[in-house]
Order: sequence, then structure tokens, then C-alpha cells
Amino acid sequence: MSYRLSLSVALVCAAVLAVGCEKERIAVTTYHYDNLRTGWDRHEEHLKPHNVQSPKFKMLHSVVLDDQVDTQPLIMPHIKIAGSGAGEREVVYVATEGNTVYAIDTKTGSILLSPNFGPPVSTPLGCSNNGPNVGIDGTPVIDLRHRLYHRS
Repeated sequence: MSYRLSLSVALVCAAVLAVGCEKERIAVTTYHYDNLRTGWDRHEEHLKPHNVQSPKFKMLHSVVLDDQVDTQPLIMPHIKIAGSGAGEREVVYVATEGNTVYAIDTKTGSILLSPNFGPPVSTPLGCSNNGPNVGIDGTPVIDLRHRLYHRS
């Protein structure tokens, strides 16, 4: 079964891209923006009601994934991924319950990488708040200093 990239991922991408091109993109490297899990981006200046109700704020891409997404997508600007063409890109990282981490180009919606970390656990202990699998269930973290992606 395939899953479509969740609306929240599409909205995150739209929010990042709706900001003027001249502004430096912010990296979203952990759940709710910071280690305190506040959910507050203190540098945000453009997500105002009049901007999110404009035609510029819309779903940009729909990407087929291998399972449901229960983690927060993480965003990194200025990323070079070997084998995906020349130049830097803005990349959204999405982890799924299928145990796959996707690196998706926010501009084109193309999947740049999709490593799988083994089979997920099927119907774990009768748990019914997930889909049929439990894979990567917690939001990973990106270590900016070392440029590493840590998954749970």
C-alpha cells in the first residue's frame, strides 16, 4: 500500500516556500523547532492570516510514500545530495512507519533519497492507534554542526 505525503508536510513546504525568495530559509532540525519543543519560530515574519489565505499558500506537491507519517518533517536549506544533480537544494526529510526516510526536494517534489532501515513491526502488541506497521515513530533530529540525521 502506498501513502500520499501528508497535508502537514505539504503545508510545511508551502509555508517555507511562500516566504520571499530573498529571505534566508530556516532549518527545522527537531520536533517543534527547538530543544524546548515550544513550536515557536521566533524568526517567523511572514505567516500571517493574509499570507496563508492568499493563492500563494497552497499544496505544492503530492508525493507517494511507503507508509503513514507520524513524525514531524524536518527541513534543511543548502543541501547537496550526491547523485541527485548539481547544486544545493532545500530538502524536506520525512520518516515513515515503513522504516524509510525520504529526502524530498521542496521545489520539485522529487525524491532524492529513500533509504529503508529494515522491515517495520507489524501490528505490534495489538496497538490500534497506528496503521498496520510501526517503524520510525519519533521525529528524528538533524545535528547542524556535524550535518548528521539521527533517527529513533
